[in-house]
Amino acid sequence: MFTKTHMLLLLSYALAMTGCDCHDAPGQDPDPDGGVTTDAGPVEPPWPSLMAAEGGGLVPPDLDCLGRERAPVAGRSIETSSPVVPFGAPPSVTLPGVPARFFLEDRASETCAAPGCVATLTDDAGVATAMLPDGAWVTTEVPELNGPDPMRSFMRTLEMHWKVGAEDTINTLNRGTIAGFEAQLERSLDPARGIAAGRVLDCQGRALSEARLRYFAADGAEITDATLVYFDGMLPPGLDPSAEATSSDGRYAGLDVPPTATRVEAWGSLDGSAPSPIACEPLQVEPDTLTVLVLRPTRADAPPACARRGARSQPKTLRARPPAGRAAFFCVQSPCSLIHAALAEQRGRGRVLSP
Repeated sequence: MFTKTHMLLLLSYALAMTGCDCHDAPGQDPDPDGGVTTDAGPVEPPWPSLMAAEGGGLVPPDLDCLGRERAPVAGRSIETSSPVVPFGAPPSVTLPGVPARFFLEDRASETCAAPGCVATLTDDAGVATAMLPDGAWVTTEVPELNGPDPMRSFMRTLEMHWKVGAEDTINTLNRGTIAGFEAQLERSLDPARGIAAGRVLDCQGRALSEARLRYFAADGAEITDATLVYFDGMLPPGLDPSAEATSSDGRYAGLDVPPTATRVEAWGSLDGSAPSPIACEPLQVEPDTLTVLVLRPTRADAPPACARRGARSQPKTLRARPPAGRAAFFCVQSPCSLIHAALAEQRGRGRVLSP
């Protein structure tokens, strides 16, 4: 029988998939005595430094490619076959006859027409096959699918910077998983907003810990009314309600992100000094849609907004979000009742970046 525990386990897998004007450093606020203030009290430098996961441990990150590498150059067309995967489902679950679209740019659009887009349907084994330029970054889309029940109904899912010839799967997310997420949040997600999630990696593709995510609108204003959450680095992964930065898995998720968000940045400290931007990419957020984006060190050909710097960088305070928007702890162990008391104690400890 499919229980609440199963649903929440699927949820934990689902959110584990796998910029810049002058902005104030996250998690900071000027203090008369020279310290830094958070809701937990004064926090003094040094800040935790970025570390990369390797061989079961943590090592200094490789950021030598920061500002040097460029987006991949498309090669000749090749036949690409990738299964459409429902997060959290066992390998035996397939999605035959599902539409999949490949946009040959950084954004998906309402229509799909050659030569800028390729549309196909998955075969009986749930595999989408298409002729695509080798090595190119494309944006994949699996549209909303309404099935007979929440576990067989799927949220529209976009994957940005999906690299042709290098990715193994195309992702989608079922409504049952979202229902479990909302049960943990004790509120409903806003269908007029979206989810933006992914991982932060270094130049060698290793997950980065102690990275802080920030979302920005086209005018450079920071998005401060989304719920930003991080994971615990465990398998299966769960949310760490007290985390203010990525753990060793490099995973992040922005919940209820407004469609006005057009850029995501990752910030981190290299030597204990105040965090600075290390990754920046354009972002497409759509209502009631999951957007997946893996962040790597800012490239040389990043959008202009990622390259701008100003002379002033005043710190900001990291404030707890009101209870209605708090982050929640994922119940990923059985029985769930064993952690309900701990969940109650953690309420209100979720964090978002605010001015």
